Amino acid sequence: MVDKYFTWTPSRIGGIGLAEIAREAEQQHARAFPTYPLNGHTLEVYGQYQYRKDGELHLFNPRTIHLLQKATRNNDYKTFKEYTRLIDDQSERMATMRGLMI
Repeated sequence: MVDKYFTWTPSRIGGIGLAEIAREAEQQHARAFPTYPLNGHTLEVYGQYQYRKDGELHLFNPRTIHLLQKATRNNDYKTFKEYTRLIDDQSERMATMRGLMI
């Protein structure tokens, strides 16, 4: 691929050819547009950082984001303190480096 389309470009890896690129593009297209309907409303989630109810703990999750948005929209200090308590209290949940060091 590099030799043919990027002549004289140094490369330290072997690389792939057009056939492999085409195959990967067809696989991604097949996932996005399956021959059967998924459910008509959503596509399959392939994101590594997508929040999942039964997945690993994320520091910023629907609850913390909701509290932050509510506090800032309403200028509500009490709600903001609830948000900061969830973010700051990492001794049990260990979602940050600080939480791991306590």
